[in-house]
Amino acid sequence: MEGEADFTTSPRLAEALEEAMANRVGRVEVDLGSLSFCDCSCVHVLLAARERAMGAGLMFACVALSPCAERVLELTQAGPLLQAA
Repeated sequence: MEGEADFTTSPRLAEALEEAMANRVGRVEVDLGSLSFCDCSCVHVLLAARERAMGAGLMFACVALSPCAERVLELTQAGPLLQAA
């Protein structure tokens, strides 16, 4: 994912994650290294996708965090959940 992850772009992120999980890959990794902005709506989508992935027996992790992604995960305390391998 690159650019901004906010209220207007989060639906596209949710769709992409649903598609990845529908393909029944064993692991879903979300690369947040190219984000220039990230807000709580993105975190909400990521947490919901993690929950669905775990329910389907899939591994889920966010990788390569940009500084803004790292900061929002720190502030929301979602980092340990979303970065777990």
